[in-house]
Amino acid sequence: MNLSADAPQTPIDVVLVVEDNMIIALDIEDILLGLGAKRVIICRTCQEGLDALVTNDVQIALLDVHLGEETSLDVARALLASRKPFLFVTGSSAHGGAVIDMPDVPTLSKPFTAYQLRTAVNQLLVR
Repeated sequence: MNLSADAPQTPIDVVLVVEDNMIIALDIEDILLGLGAKRVIICRTCQEGLDALVTNDVQIALLDVHLGEETSLDVARALLASRKPFLFVTGSSAHGGAVIDMPDVPTLSKPFTAYQLRTAVNQLLVR
């Protein structure tokens, strides 16, 4: 997928994607790579996401709120503490309390289009 016309002005180095559905995660990765991301780290659990934050210089992150029987809120809190921009990508209309606990964090609802994801990522990069 060539999205160079939509590529952000700010280069994207490392993106963390915490998503338990591998098909969605790979779709997000494809879009991010098309935007020029150098590396996309896909994690399926909250702990994998936390570990990735410790071992990588993550620039931005996209977090699914519900990861099976857990949530990604601990990763979100770690990102807030480190002042890294991120957004929630969720199919849940209730968002598991994430919007209430973190009202300033942008949310992208599933299903989303490639255009919506590109727009959301571009907005993260200018924050």
